[in-house]
Amino acid sequence: MKNTKINTYEDLVKEQEQLEALLHAQKELVVYDFKLLKDEFKPATNALNLLGKVTTKERSNVFLNEASGKLIDLVLKKVILGRAGWATKFLVPMLMKNYTSHFLAGNTDKLKGKLFSWFNHKSNGNGKAAPEVHTQGN
Repeated sequence: MKNTKINTYEDLVKEQEQLEALLHAQKELVVYDFKLLKDEFKPATNALNLLGKVTTKERSNVFLNEASGKLIDLVLKKVILGRAGWATKFLVPMLMKNYTSHFLAGNTDKLKGKLFSWFNHKSNGNGKAAPEVHTQGN
């Protein structure tokens, strides 16, 4: 940085404007560098997030977690891992249940909408809506 001698008020104002412009440029550079670092660490952040999801269970929706847990036990333990060792039969379903609980927690609204659309859509087997039959009650 240069050492300029300030003799007049105009010199002082000019120096202040130059310093403020330099400060603004340096702030922009810091923001840019931070964005670059964030982009460089994104794969590591994603890996840590995935690790956190498979090692912890989301407890916000107990019903969905229990239902998915039973399904995972049935499919993984009994069918897919039927001949696997005890460690694999223990670890793989546990990790799947943990990850599934986070997935379900993040997509609850979408899943509810899809589920309700299935129940609301009355079908007669050929993909068309079945005619409603109204009977007169006593």
